[in-house]
Amino acid sequence: MTTKLGYDARSALLTVQRAFYERLSEDLDVPVYDWAPEDAPYPYVVIGEATEMADNNHSNFGREMTLTLHVWTKGHEGFAPTLEIVDAIQQSLDHQLDLDLVGHRVVTLRLDQVLTLRDPDPLIRHAPVRFRVQTEQETS
Repeated sequence: MTTKLGYDARSALLTVQRAFYERLSEDLDVPVYDWAPEDAPYPYVVIGEATEMADNNHSNFGREMTLTLHVWTKGHEGFAPTLEIVDAIQQSLDHQLDLDLVGHRVVTLRLDQVLTLRDPDPLIRHAPVRFRVQTEQETS
């Protein structure tokens, strides 16, 4: 069934996740995983949880998403190595509108939140980094 816009609404989550993975894999000096192996050496980044909500207007379908990245480090340096990776992620993604999305275009991409967490293992540090992404669906 076709909507009154003449085309169907499509999710943008998969294409945004792929674009984040591709961009970060190129820009970071640490591995980026969608699913990290249990024995993955530290440090690394995991693409984590996401949300997607409709952000339509009168003439197009849009989406507003959050995507959380998880930075994991281990060592005696505290949060410094973790925050260096967080900084590199921000440089790679924050306010970047040139992500290669299939069927969508980025309207806004901005850092939403960084949280630093200690693990029960005193050497492990974890920082969830959440981005907010608004997209507009391409019509053709």
